[in-house]
Amino acid sequence: MKKSVFFFLLALTPFLLQAQFKIGLRGGLSTTDLNKESVNTNGLEVAIKDAKYGYHFGAFARVSFSESIYVQPELLFNSTSVDFELEGFGTGFADRVLTEKYQNLDIPLMVGYKIGLFRLEGGPVGHVHIRSKSDLNELDVYEQRFDSFQLGY
Repeated sequence: MKKSVFFFLLALTPFLLQAQFKIGLRGGLSTTDLNKESVNTNGLEVAIKDAKYGYHFGAFARVSFSESIYVQPELLFNSTSVDFELEGFGTGFADRVLTEKYQNLDIPLMVGYKIGLFRLEGGPVGHVHIRSKSDLNELDVYEQRFDSFQLGY
């Protein structure tokens, strides 16, 4: 796998030397659309109450091979949070809202096509979990389980 990536990049070298290069910053607000499912464990019901707005910022580099085709790697820091509602009568956590905050680093590699004012992009993304802080750790039945790295498309 490493050899094939190396040879692919080596084959692109002549194109990269003639390509137009642009770097820039990216930032904004983000939110997640979550299903409001609930889990019942040991008489305690935990449900997603609300996915709050978060923020992201980072940088990108765009390498254009023609007027309309380009490759754009990015490095983005994301921070989001989710509120969970607890219902567990008699457990001391009755009707309580707890928050979980996540910080991640996303590394997308976008291949794009520019059509007039619009850009159509797609490609794989690496997702690195940096840290999380959770009020849910107060619960004996809760355990955080995050993969340190995920690859998606």
